[in-house]
Amino acid sequence: MSTRKDVLSADQRLAAARERLDREGWSLVVITRGGLEHVSRERGVVPLLDIVEKAGEGLRDAVLADKVVGRAAAMLVAVAGFSRVYARVLSMPAREFLEIAAIPTIWENLVTGIHNRSGDGCCPMEALTLDVTDPQEALEKLRNVLGRGKHG
Repeated sequence: MSTRKDVLSADQRLAAARERLDREGWSLVVITRGGLEHVSRERGVVPLLDIVEKAGEGLRDAVLADKVVGRAAAMLVAVAGFSRVYARVLSMPAREFLEIAAIPTIWENLVTGIHNRSGDGCCPMEALTLDVTDPQEALEKLRNVLGRGKHG
């Protein structure tokens, strides 16, 4: 099997995604194995869900740099086949899931849980996935609660 020198390793892609997140103010940066980039400034799990639904198998071995990664995002990372994750803020439930899924993760701040946008309770997407162990089930739950119904 030959390798191309212009294809970056997963660690190099994660460093590049992290740099773009920090320098350009994105909320998330995804870089695929082939170098395709997906970026968003939107908050929450919806931008990542959009990328997972649109790119599908093209995300196998992709990397994610994100401002906030909770359990719902971690499960989307697993279902899509990402190989590395960087989070400025990572929830403990997300960390535990990513460890079980054997997805290397780097974070700046580890928190007990992700709060909702008003700051007075748990993030509804994190709460939705706390008792879910199957990433595909989490994907379907997220689609249903966001009014996207069944796909595929």
